[in-house]
Amino acid sequence: MNIYTYYLTQRPFGPGTFPKDGLVEGFNYEGKVFIPQIGMKAWASVSYSRQLSEKEIRDYELVPESYSIQISRAQIDALRRALCVACDSIDNQEDIDKLCEVHEQLLKLINAD
Repeated sequence: MNIYTYYLTQRPFGPGTFPKDGLVEGFNYEGKVFIPQIGMKAWASVSYSRQLSEKEIRDYELVPESYSIQISRAQIDALRRALCVACDSIDNQEDIDKLCEVHEQLLKLINAD
């Protein structure tokens, strides 16, 4: 059996927030957390025994686990520069460390090409 996972990025898992047909499991996180598989934060995940239609994904504002975006090297470089500028204006070391982690991930993307 194949399991298909989708993420709720707009709201937590609850009544009316997901298609019911084929639902295997729904799971709320403790707040909105970063999901590396989709590159963004989500409130919850839902798993199905079938692939959802594009209409279902759109209607419920879900993000499939196989979600990907195309980004150019120039866009990555611009993001890296913006992170450096942001770090210069932040005093909180924890926030600086988080931005440095994102910067490192962007470098990995560039080096993977």
